[in-house]
Amino acid sequence: PMAKPNIGSIIAAVVDPMLSDNYQLAFGSVPSGGNTMPLLMLCQQATKPGMTIEPVDVVLFGHQIEFGGRLTYTHDLSVTYVENRLNQISNTLEDWAEMIRDHETQHGAYKAQYQTNARLTIFDQAGAVTAIYKIVNCWPSAVPEIQFDGTGANLITMQVTFKYDYVEREG
Repeated sequence: PMAKPNIGSIIAAVVDPMLSDNYQLAFGSVPSGGNTMPLLMLCQQATKPGMTIEPVDVVLFGHQIEFGGRLTYTHDLSVTYVENRLNQISNTLEDWAEMIRDHETQHGAYKAQYQTNARLTIFDQAGAVTAIYKIVNCWPSAVPEIQFDGTGANLITMQVTFKYDYVEREG
């Protein structure tokens, strides 16, 4: 049996905790009406996509054994970001969505034309990269409304939802 952890073993195991504000979401290129451009989103909030392994139950002779089955993803990535005074991120997302499905004709592009990979980079307190997650075949599925309020000078934050196929850890 192991001994109950003490303060010394906790300090040795944790070293420094990961903080929730050390990350960025970057797109190497965002397709938009024939043009591609990089997009760096310095987000207030983001969630690293997780995965689920469905159990496969085998019942024989009164015993149940569980095996790992199909691995699935949520396929949704929501981020909250602060828009700049030029509305650049929102304009980019709107152009990207319009390329996916035109609002006038409902014609659109093929997935190979509108999807792109994103990278969620996690940093430590000193700014060194601790992990990079490649979010494969990403595209915006819900571009936010912008809420204006004339009663005060409030920060405008936006939440956008992306769809993706799967996630790979690169580093």
